[in-house]
Amino acid sequence: MEEKIAIITGAASGIGKGIARKFLRENWRVICFDISKKALEETASDFHKDGLDCLEIFEGDCGELASWQRLEQILSGKSEKIGVLINNAGIGINKPVQELSLQEWNRVMATNVASVFLSAKVFGEILKKGGVPMINIASTRALMSEANTEAYSASKGAVVSLTHALSMSLAPARVNCISPGWIDNGSNSPLTKEDHLQHPVGRAGVPSDIAELAFFLADNSKSGFITGQNFYCDGGMTKKMIYV
Repeated sequence: MEEKIAIITGAASGIGKGIARKFLRENWRVICFDISKKALEETASDFHKDGLDCLEIFEGDCGELASWQRLEQILSGKSEKIGVLINNAGIGINKPVQELSLQEWNRVMATNVASVFLSAKVFGEILKKGGVPMINIASTRALMSEANTEAYSASKGAVVSLTHALSMSLAPARVNCISPGWIDNGSNSPLTKEDHLQHPVGRAGVPSDIAELAFFLADNSKSGFITGQNFYCDGGMTKKMIYV
């Protein structure tokens, strides 16, 4: 099989790491794009232990144009092999709005939203020419919120809107969006039985749930008639009416 390259931002942890693992297992070459060199090295080590060696780590800030330009230069001789671009990187700074600084707001917007814009700015023509899919990771927080999540919620709403806008501008390349719900990536304390059972499907999500959907959306032969869409992957929670 001809080698295909998946560019994945925020690939050193959480959902991004889960997506990277899926593509590596499917014999893709993965560019793990992340701001943390230490996390990248640890992730690469984890993958190597599992025999998943077809990856390259790229340390950079996806919210800055220079990082995207540097990546484009590195891949300039391999652009025809790019098979998908996945904008997964995201951060949240949750504070009362009166305490959230403009600098913090802008940092969330740069990482979560400007990164998608910059990826299209630098790689857009390559995607259009090759019909290469873009997949953006938003959140159910684009639709529903908890207190003190204004920056994160606003950024994820913007990702959803930016997705359908780019699906028109980058056509015939397909641009879709996944909005995860509660995804247990093992970084917090173990979930309770109640945590799981509140979901209509009976459990919280795991990174592989998002990875499987991303892999489907990356396949032009299976999802070639789908573009501009936002897929909620949340165990049904956004459809559940809850009264306390």
